[in-house]
This record gives sequence, structure tokens and C-alpha cells, in this order.
Amino acid sequence: MIDLLQKSKSALTEEKVRFYYRQFGDALRYMHKSGFAHRDIKCENILMNHDRTVAKLTDFGFTRSCIEHGTGQKMLSDTYCGSASYLAPEVVKGEPYNPLIRQVTGVMKECAIPTLSSLLTSDVWSMGIVMYVLLHNRKPFAESDRKKLLARQMAQDIKFTKPKLSADCKELIKCQLIPEPDKRYTMEMVLAHKWFGDAAIPPPEQAPLLISAAPVAAAAETPVKVVEEAAKQPEEAVTPAAVPAPVEEPKTEEPKKEEGEAA
Repeated sequence: MIDLLQKSKSALTEEKVRFYYRQFGDALRYMHKSGFAHRDIKCENILMNHDRTVAKLTDFGFTRSCIEHGTGQKMLSDTYCGSASYLAPEVVKGEPYNPLIRQVTGVMKECAIPTLSSLLTSDVWSMGIVMYVLLHNRKPFAESDRKKLLARQMAQDIKFTKPKLSADCKELIKCQLIPEPDKRYTMEMVLAHKWFGDAAIPPPEQAPLLISAAPVAAAAETPVKVVEEAAKQPEEAVTPAAVPAPVEEPKTEEPKKEEGEAA
């Protein structure tokens, strides 16, 4: 991908960036879903075919699992890896961080999107840098000094110099470059953004509820209504059926024995 920028000596259009990002972004989404973080995302690690129709995420040298296989517990990382200008603030700080998963504790206001649950990753920050580079042919944070780099990252000091860049595109970049990891977008949220239009991938956790909520509710309400209506019905008086009086059989008298007959 970096060769394409160097040969053209200019930034890519939004249409081309959308086309390519959708491909390698979906690959990263699959990695995160499988419990792995890439940890070295940059333009140099995105390769293209000869016809420039396919963009693939490569170089998994720093990739690691974020789940301990024996216990299933989430594992933190304190490894400073990757290219500095692509690293998320929590990685630059050198603090232990979860490279894949962070639970949302705050509410996104400026970049809100309806979701049921959210997982956040430091890889998404790097993806935001890649997206910016493809659109501007330069990095948003290029300071060599670590303290100055971190200061600009935390201030979200992003300058959009590309003319006629759409508002949706700027918003999506900002949502990936939110300095607080508990508010940053996940890959599922990124790929569901309206900037992708018809190519957007809906968050998988929403689909089952939208499909099954109505039938489940209807099924749950039906027996309750039946019981309530049955309880309202007045009880009918039950009268015992008339029992016919027993019929007495006619008595028959035995003939008297005459005197002299043998007993």
C-alpha cells in the first residue's frame, strides 16, 4: 500500500480508500473476533495484488492471543512494539494494556452509534492512522519526540488538509483516534459506520434481537392472556344429575308344603 502512495506521489480518493479499507479492515475484524491482536498495523504491512484490486493485511510477527488458553482469562500486554507514529497512546505510555479488548465504561457523545455491547482495541487506533495516511499521504502525528507525540495524541490534534473531505470521513477517523481507549471505536463499529454506505457491515449482535424480539414477546404474552381471560369467566353452577329411584323386584312366595310330604 505504501508503494502505491509513493508511485502516485499523491493521496488516494475517498472512494479508493473506502474500497481498500473495507477489505483489510474486515480481516482485522475477523482476527479480533478470534481473540488475536495484530499490534503492528501500518501502511507497509498492507499488500496489494498486481492489478491493485485486492488489499491484504500481512506481517503477523507481533500478533498474539489475548486470551489465556488454560484459564480463558484476558491477558494484558506491556510490550512496546510496532511503529511509533502508528501506536495508540496507551501503548506509547508504556502502561500494561489489553491489546484487543476493553469494556466500555463511558458513553460516546460526539461519535455515538447504537450498539448493544462494545469491545475496544488499540489496533483500531493504528487503523485510523492508516486511513488518514491514505487520504493525505502523510501521518497525522509525526513527532519523533515521544512526549510531544503523546501530547498531540491526547489532545486529538488532527489537521485535515485534504480539500473536500466529507464530514462522515472526518468523523470516522476521529472515532478511531479517540485517545481514551474505553471510548474508541471497535472494528465492528468502524465497519458499520455510515461512511461505508451500502458496503457497511451491520454489528452482528444487533441482528438476532431485531429478528427474534417480536416472536418471543408474542409467544410470551399469549398464555398470560389466555389465563387472565379464563379467570374472568364466571363459574357455572354444577348440578348433580337426577338419580332414578331403585326399582323393587316383586316378591314371590314359596308354595306351602302339605302335611305328610317328605321334607
